[in-house]
Amino acid sequence: MAGIRLKLKRLFLDEINSHLNPQIPPILIASMGRSGSTLLFDAVAEALISTRNLLIPRAFAKALIRRGGAWNLRTIRFFPGVVYKTHGFPDHLPENFTGKIIFIYGDPIDAALSIINCRDKLGEMWFSSHLTHLFAKESFLSDDNDPFQFSRQIQSWMNYQGSPVLVLRYETLWDYTNKISEFLGFNISLPPRKARSNISESELDVARYIDAYTPLRAQMLDLPDVYIYTPLQ
Repeated sequence: MAGIRLKLKRLFLDEINSHLNPQIPPILIASMGRSGSTLLFDAVAEALISTRNLLIPRAFAKALIRRGGAWNLRTIRFFPGVVYKTHGFPDHLPENFTGKIIFIYGDPIDAALSIINCRDKLGEMWFSSHLTHLFAKESFLSDDNDPFQFSRQIQSWMNYQGSPVLVLRYETLWDYTNKISEFLGFNISLPPRKARSNISESELDVARYIDAYTPLRAQMLDLPDVYIYTPLQ
């Protein structure tokens, strides 16, 4: 029943958005998971509420502007002036997508251990749902190569041949607020940075994911903290 209500709510909000035409394109916040996408999504949504200045109650404005669960990009309807959050892949986007994209990547070991920490705190149901959002499978967890598909995320978004992508390193995100604002065309502000929660107490998991993601961490050291990837013409 809850799923039906959520679907009906989104259909209702989509119908309203289809009649609005703000001079702001759709904004997609993508990340490899546990790398700051929720933080930036919230900040952009707050800035959009102020920028669009909708003459409706704030709670309704938030519902119109925020689409946090854009996990399957094949099924999402994109509307101007709305911000979306995903851990999906760019090849799932419609060919005519013309929105603005920000992709955040971070230390893969920290991100992997953060996932395990959340699993320990929130349970297996959360963990299974998060794997679905990452387009990972339980069977991938036996693959020491890239169980959470972080490498695929990074490579696919940094080589997307659609809209320009602002690529940011999570650990230096706070240093580039002005760059983000310039890219989006309106000002945003980020909350103070908080330390990640303590990592998983499972020593086996910790050792496993450190081993799995040490090579990718080394490769990512050479990536720039911020740049705009522009598709080839």
